[in-house]
Amino acid sequence: MSHRPTLWFCSLLLCTTSSLLNAEVISIGKQSPDVDRSQLPQRGMSMAKVSGQYGAPVKKSAAVGNPPITQWIYDRYTVYFEHQHVVQTVVHAKTSATTIDTTIPAETSTADQ
Repeated sequence: MSHRPTLWFCSLLLCTTSSLLNAEVISIGKQSPDVDRSQLPQRGMSMAKVSGQYGAPVKKSAAVGNPPITQWIYDRYTVYFEHQHVVQTVVHAKTSATTIDTTIPAETSTADQ
């Protein structure tokens, strides 16, 4: 009985296993700065409540799309509203710059093109 198929299979298995041992590890959940998310505007909060509790944003965008989505940009995070309620709060990534670019691109209509 020949052991070549067994030897070939073991060699293949060894090569495959060694490539798995060199896999890159990606940490999930640590891409944003350490922030207590319970201190940020929460989903479902009204614009009035966010404004009252967190103050005026650095910049507000006009509502865009259907349903209308509005952005309120604060120093450390951006709040997204659908109609008048929070749908998401996104923490800004740490940057080497001391300020965050709060420029919102101007809307362009298809008629202008």
